[in-house]
Amino acid sequence: MNGLRLYLRYARMNLRCALAYRHWMLNVGATALNTAVDFLGVMILFARFGAIGDWTAGHTLLCFGLTTTAFGVAEWFSRGFDTFPWYVRSGDLDRMLTRPRSLTVQVMGHGFEINRFGRVMVGAGCAAAAFPMLGLAPTAARLLTMACAVAGGYLLYTGTFIVFAALSIWTVQPLDYVYLFTNYTMQVAQVPLPRLGGVIHRFLVFVFPLGLIGYYPTVAVAGAPSASAFMGLPAGLVFLGLSLLFWRVAVKRYHSTGT
Repeated sequence: MNGLRLYLRYARMNLRCALAYRHWMLNVGATALNTAVDFLGVMILFARFGAIGDWTAGHTLLCFGLTTTAFGVAEWFSRGFDTFPWYVRSGDLDRMLTRPRSLTVQVMGHGFEINRFGRVMVGAGCAAAAFPMLGLAPTAARLLTMACAVAGGYLLYTGTFIVFAALSIWTVQPLDYVYLFTNYTMQVAQVPLPRLGGVIHRFLVFVFPLGLIGYYPTVAVAGAPSASAFMGLPAGLVFLGLSLLFWRVAVKRYHSTGT
């Protein structure tokens, strides 16, 4: 069985387990509500004080929608890496290493949380609602720009989960710093990138390319298309590739911690 088939089998099994619970829609709704409330305060501020220069509530809504959708998809399909530190602490990683299958596929397919679909719904809804606010029509070019941004964001957030999963091999516990690069980035996505200052701006473009999946695609969708609008996808691929290299180095240096 190749890696893709194994991953799809994990996904199907986890989905069937999730749907077996009668009230699974309540979990989806709770995640959607938490995500929406997280953004509501910013919209209230825009309604009270107006735009930040050329950056309007519609721009914020679109940028937040793209970033949130990408993060929701990564949480949904790559959640196993986020929970990986518990495999290290419990010794379950030893058992996984003895199986004749890719450890990466096993970890990635170990957890699928259907409630994360609520975050994806809110993100997609915000992006769709931004179009009438900005007076835009959903053209093929704009939809392609958004698709590249979400795909790049998925790769970026998955790579982030992988990096912190690899670090847990040495720390033997989860690192709360991961939230600075995952959940808390939803707040950063609501601010126009140039307003964050030169150092942070460069960091969010060249090191952790969040700006390439949020700010620049938003500017391109709302205005004139540019090459930077499509850089989120290649940047995400590069980030994921480097993350996987770091992951392999960490796994090779793993020593059992099981009890």
